[in-house]
Amino acid sequence: MLNNLQSYTASQDVVQRYQTTPSVQATKGSLYVNGCLALITIPIFYGMGTALYTYYQGNGGFPDDVNTSAIVPYYILTELPGGVAGLIIGGILAAAQSTISSSLNSISACITVDIRNRLMPGRGEASVLFSRMIIVITGLFSTGIALWLIASEKGELWDLFLTLTGLFGIPIAAVFALGIFTVRANRFGVLAGLLLGAVSGYFMNQTDLGPFMISIVAFAVTLVAGYLLSIPLTGASKATRTETLPLTIHGKDLSYERKSARREALNEPAAVIPDTDDPTEPKSVAQV
Repeated sequence: MLNNLQSYTASQDVVQRYQTTPSVQATKGSLYVNGCLALITIPIFYGMGTALYTYYQGNGGFPDDVNTSAIVPYYILTELPGGVAGLIIGGILAAAQSTISSSLNSISACITVDIRNRLMPGRGEASVLFSRMIIVITGLFSTGIALWLIASEKGELWDLFLTLTGLFGIPIAAVFALGIFTVRANRFGVLAGLLLGAVSGYFMNQTDLGPFMISIVAFAVTLVAGYLLSIPLTGASKATRTETLPLTIHGKDLSYERKSARREALNEPAAVIPDTDDPTEPKSVAQV
């Protein structure tokens, strides 16, 4: 549940899909459809692994020299007819390509907008070349990690995935929960809670309790610590709390205006509307 919560709230590659919908109602509808489809696809995925395990148990067991994480492609290459195997592999590659491309685009957007444009505001908007370079660098790094996993014959990739999301992704989901359900959370408390959550997840990873416990502990520590550590600075951030109230569940019926939009409105020169009585004496909007 926590891993899916992270995916549908704090994962940029999913959030950017929300932005393609024309309204909040359309976003809700897409989530309902996705939830119904998950009830179908998830049992199929897990059922496929169970079926393959049963198949190899009934045929002498899984070969010792094959990584257990590669049971699906191994079955495709060794048991299915050539044409069928080619179609399935092509489908897997297409699905992987679409997923990886959206992830690379999300990483590039986050680095460009949240880091570069904020640290270097005077240089204007980042160029397309910079965004492309981020994608190339990230793609090469990801390919290197994949080659390392192959060379090291790393098994239990699903557990590894859960461990990584528990260490880095789940604490961010707790940060989103703090922002949605509380008005006391501030920058210091959130960052401190995020750090403590990641550290606690790391120590949980040293135990034998399994990857799911990493997610549970990291989420709980980030949520509780982030809230408690924000309380001492609550008074100092009262104005900020008022501004961010429309972004929380407590002010969902209030309208929210970005600070940048307000600043642009204040700095923008007043529009001039000609006076109908004397066109030579224009009046500003404020005067009208």
